Amino acid sequence: MIKRILVGLGGTPYTTVAIERAVKLAKQCDAEITGVTVVNFERIATVGLVPKGVLNTARELAKERVRVTRDAVEDAIGALESACTAEGIKYRVKREEREDPFDLMISLARYHDLMIFGLRSIFEYDISFEDSQDTLARLIAAGVRPIIAVSERFRPIQKVMIAYSGSMEPAKDFILPMATLWQADMIVLGNSSGGLLLKRLIGETALHIIRNADRPLFLSQ
Repeated sequence: MIKRILVGLGGTPYTTVAIERAVKLAKQCDAEITGVTVVNFERIATVGLVPKGVLNTARELAKERVRVTRDAVEDAIGALESACTAEGIKYRVKREEREDPFDLMISLARYHDLMIFGLRSIFEYDISFEDSQDTLARLIAAGVRPIIAVSERFRPIQKVMIAYSGSMEPAKDFILPMATLWQADMIVLGNSSGGLLLKRLIGETALHIIRNADRPLFLSQ
């Protein structure tokens, strides 16, 4: 039963679809929505190592990146508020301040029945840190499931393709072409034997699909 939905508000092109998906599900299930901003502004503002002669220019560019990103996040918050108000859905917004956005998502997800974010947003704004292949593993190991990763375009869900654990090495190159051929509206990745998703599946197949899919994913156990 879905009663609390967590939505990542990264201000990316996927955010609008994530909001639409969350609102439709919340209305159908009579659920509440929590929107959480998932942008690491400290990292965006970091200039890094640059030649001394262009340091001031680099700082100004970093400030502009922060401004543009902050505006995009505020627009996302406004979109969530408007959509929820229009449909009479209870909602709240949690902004990261000093908390790491990834850790914040994990802590909030434990009190929600479903997490929704952009298909590739987890790789944007430095959420995934140095080893992005461990990102989904960390989420699931921390108890974050199920997860819907939405595509850039909203797709009504009528046909679902389910991939379950087995011989996943060849499946990595097989799932996406088959989903396209079958015109699946969503791909489901899970583990039929129970327990957590296989680490190999998370690290290779799911990562490959997240980076290359053009349709939403549902990740569960």
